[in-house]
Amino acid sequence: MAWDYPEDPEIYFEIYKNKNNKMACNDASLRGITSGHEFIDENLDSGTMYFYYIRAVHKLSQTKSPIAPKVKFKTLLEDNEFSRTIFPKKSNVGYVAQKSPEANIGHFGVNSLKVGVSEGRGICYCVMQIDLDSIPKNAQIVDAKFSLYPLNRVSAKIEKYGEWSLSIMDSNTIADIRDFDQVHNAKYIKTVGKSIPSEQLTQGIWSHWNFNEFERCKLQEQLKKNKVLFKIEGPTKLPVGRDSQIMVFDLGYGNQGGGLHYRPSIDIKYTVPSTELFIELATSMTISDTEIEYDKLACGFDENDEKIYGFMSFDLSSLPDIDQSVITDAWIEIYNTSTVKKDVDIRYNVEFVDLEEFTYSDIKSRERIEYIGYEVSSAELGRKKKHRFIFDKYSILALEDKHRNNQEAKFIIRPTSVLTRKHLINWADKGKYSAKLKIKYINKRRIPLPAPRNLKAFVENGKVKLTWDKLGYEDLVGYYVVRNRWHVPKSPFDGVKLYAG
Repeated sequence: MAWDYPEDPEIYFEIYKNKNNKMACNDASLRGITSGHEFIDENLDSGTMYFYYIRAVHKLSQTKSPIAPKVKFKTLLEDNEFSRTIFPKKSNVGYVAQKSPEANIGHFGVNSLKVGVSEGRGICYCVMQIDLDSIPKNAQIVDAKFSLYPLNRVSAKIEKYGEWSLSIMDSNTIADIRDFDQVHNAKYIKTVGKSIPSEQLTQGIWSHWNFNEFERCKLQEQLKKNKVLFKIEGPTKLPVGRDSQIMVFDLGYGNQGGGLHYRPSIDIKYTVPSTELFIELATSMTISDTEIEYDKLACGFDENDEKIYGFMSFDLSSLPDIDQSVITDAWIEIYNTSTVKKDVDIRYNVEFVDLEEFTYSDIKSRERIEYIGYEVSSAELGRKKKHRFIFDKYSILALEDKHRNNQEAKFIIRPTSVLTRKHLINWADKGKYSAKLKIKYINKRRIPLPAPRNLKAFVENGKVKLTWDKLGYEDLVGYYVVRNRWHVPKSPFDGVKLYAG
């Protein structure tokens, strides 16, 4: 990030970072200090919203400026990840009160969610069903977060009393989510995250329940039903002399809340099982100072202590369309068919290379793209025959680039030691144990759809109406409308969400 400020050697800057909006700028959230006018933050989580704040500090007096308006953004997903923010339908979210069973049907899809206990209403639970049919049944959930917006705590009269918890319920034990007795007696599957105590429920600041690994597994099981049922509950008893401890959350519908932007929601980040593909060796060569041997894969040193290189290439044409798929894992699997008999420390590695000619001088002056995996030692060659050289993130990107350009993937295997005697290691290049490039991939569109065209705004019946031309793509799932009162929205998160569908 970068900012403008008059040059002053007596000034430095404090940068704060939070994952939640309206959180404190303190020692716990201090991300860095710099006297420059830019700051690079690394090692961020994928698909995650961050909020940054900055202020100037005078070195001598320690006088601190006001904090500049926050900067917020959401990081990109990993290539193999998908993300959904899902809201309950209007008819599937509301609350049930113990002492007004006949009125509970009217507590759904209107105004606000009341959770806790009071003398007038009795125990109140929030209950909501969220449809999961937009997520594949075989999805592997890697992160999940449930969010509620506290609207007011006027009826939560005791500052430090009670906790509000979120639970996954067994939908088979609730036939009618508007029936208090059924909700009250329903079977729990798992309580999610940490319960939030009263003093941490702040009006106007989102409350979040984060799923741990076990809870994500329980959520994943609900994908088979295409829905998940949640129950939010607070205290169920009142201290002597008290008449109410009810927290009011925004429902997002009706005229008592902030609108669609403040609906309860669940954010789910997931991936899908990959498909594995084996690519056989296309070309193998052994290249030394004196000759090139085709259909042989070996490396080592000759009698003049010059390196001998093994070359292998793989045809990537069997991979799926590069614009509709993402490689998640890749490795070269190779077997050695000979070993070093002498007790010497020799190591061997695989390089991803760009080569057009295959003379010995071309090999020695090669352009290396990346090392693949870790070295293997001569001792390892004696202990086992099969070896895997695993691609890192950068190497996978390079592999995809080769696929995109319809090029072969080329590699050399070589010894890394320099002080050694004549020897040669043979690697299998034919038959069952021949070197193979193994790839795992998922189907995922890489290129976004074009933006809607011919956007128009006009007033109709006292309301602003937006129209645009329909996009004719099979991959289209809908449109997303965001309003910003001060400037053109810079992203889907820069403003108030008005519509998605």
